[in-house]
Amino acid sequence: MTRPSLRRLAGIASAAILATGCAHRSKAADQAPPEEAEFVLNIVNHHWQDVRIYVIGSGQPLRVGTVTAVTEHSFTLPSWILGPSRVIRIYANAIGGNDYFQTDVISVQPGQYIELRLETDLSRSTYGVY
Repeated sequence: MTRPSLRRLAGIASAAILATGCAHRSKAADQAPPEEAEFVLNIVNHHWQDVRIYVIGSGQPLRVGTVTAVTEHSFTLPSWILGPSRVIRIYANAIGGNDYFQTDVISVQPGQYIELRLETDLSRSTYGVY
């Protein structure tokens, strides 16, 4: 083979290799990113007043809602509240009073839920992560 023929053959081979490399699509490109998981915050209010519930994540308090006196309520919250560190604090404040409760830092992993039991004396309240 002559030199121009070798160059032409090399050029065709290179173009074929590049074309197959560019045409390849991975499965990851076809799949949508996974949905952010939600987590559940269950409040059991034994207090005789309505209580406002806040979640503090990444230093920012976010009002979740109000739980009526002597009732139970579940809140389904988006995971963006957890922030990149996936830790929060929960703050509960009795409406019409100075009584409040704040949890320690809670680490929440996918699939877990938090239960907060508010007692008549909010300082005696407890929580658990399940």
